[in-house]
Amino acid sequence: MARPVWALLVPWDTALQGGVTEVVLNLAHALAETGTYEPVVIVQDWAAPRPREAMREGIRHIHVRLRVREVGWRGVRQALTLRIERARLRRLFARLNVAVLNPHFPTLAAENLRDLLPDGARVIFSLHGLDILAPPVSVRARLRAMLARGDAVVAVSDAFAAEVRAVAPELDRLVTIHNGVAPTRLMQAEAPPVTLPARFILNVSGYETKKGQKFLLDAFNEIADDYADVDLVFVGNRATELDPLVARARDLRLTDRVRFLVDVPHRQIGAIYRAASLFCLSSLAEPFGLVLLEAGLFGLPVVATEVGGVAEIVADGVDGILVAPASASALATGLRALLDEPAMAADLGQNLCRRVLNDFTWSSAAASYCNLLK
Repeated sequence: MARPVWALLVPWDTALQGGVTEVVLNLAHALAETGTYEPVVIVQDWAAPRPREAMREGIRHIHVRLRVREVGWRGVRQALTLRIERARLRRLFARLNVAVLNPHFPTLAAENLRDLLPDGARVIFSLHGLDILAPPVSVRARLRAMLARGDAVVAVSDAFAAEVRAVAPELDRLVTIHNGVAPTRLMQAEAPPVTLPARFILNVSGYETKKGQKFLLDAFNEIADDYADVDLVFVGNRATELDPLVARARDLRLTDRVRFLVDVPHRQIGAIYRAASLFCLSSLAEPFGLVLLEAGLFGLPVVATEVGGVAEIVADGVDGILVAPASASALATGLRALLDEPAMAADLGQNLCRRVLNDFTWSSAAASYCNLLK
């Protein structure tokens, strides 16, 4: 008989770069390796009124149209269309033999999917950012009610779980499962089509205000004259916050020392980590910090702001340096410490590498997910 399906639901195409995309794809591969479930990624896709299947990275993807249920008169007008689409989804879930529906970064499109699943199927919601609980009050209430109906809700760190509990205390089935790292995928990375500096500080994160790159730019400005052979490289997705950073680098007269790489395919990220001298995460908020696992995999010395789940990955003075957020001077002090003491920096990087390989594996994360069903 065919294996039961573990359906990972995502609100965007996994062709798009991002931490949640990597989590979903790596978790899918880890679930496949357990042999108990067949992982299937279900993509919310308005352009797929009928289910459309494709294979990506060895994982079956099914694109479906998921409609958010309207309220009031809009809901009355929508009723017939919604009934037809729900019947189509019910048949799809039955054909797949879905045993677990696992929405990641869930939206209201998942609000009533439990009613369409085969008997005995479970629903596990995976939260990756507090954005899920920060929309308008009316929407927030529906999201909280949706999460409360799940068999479990997963947060990516204890710190993030505490933030969720503060705004949704009714989520009594909230558990922490740390993300993992995929050594093979990162180590076999392609070389990016850019020339990288001989020595550079690396930052990998979205170009968003909450990632604190402005403070890292200012910190680099403080130390640039003392380390003339060290540059700064940012890697992130294209966003409106990128232009102010470029303008800031220009105002600081650092354009020849700072590079902004945009939308680098994840298959090339590993080569950039390998070429870096050290890594800096300057976030103002960070539910977990997946990039710290990736940096650690390559033994990079790390300076990171002590926010969110970062301290659950990096222990200050043991496998990295933690500093206060929103402080250019604190970041500069941490960077100086690593640049001035290369032996200490190498030790911290190797300690982090061992910790990542021992404590943050996708096989362990997948086992924790499966244990929720018990």
